[in-house]
Amino acid sequence: MNGVTNNNHVAGIIGGIIKIGVPAAIALFLVYMGAKTLPQMAENILLQRMATERLEALVREDGIKHEELLRMLRRICSNTSKDDEARERCFER
Repeated sequence: MNGVTNNNHVAGIIGGIIKIGVPAAIALFLVYMGAKTLPQMAENILLQRMATERLEALVREDGIKHEELLRMLRRICSNTSKDDEARERCFER
């Protein structure tokens, strides 16, 4: 029984293609697939954008912590330097 139903379905699809033409059938298929996948694509784009924003925030935080650490190391270097020449080397890039 399932094979007969399947054959009728295929015959209906082929009959539809014959009526509207192959290019129109391809266009309809592409529109259907686009409409079917568009909401998922929009959700994926939103999730990707949120992940990117979070990553950018983490990079900014890391940069701030890096600069704070660099300032602290330069102060330690400057405070423990024996002479002016050694102190100047603490602030070279």
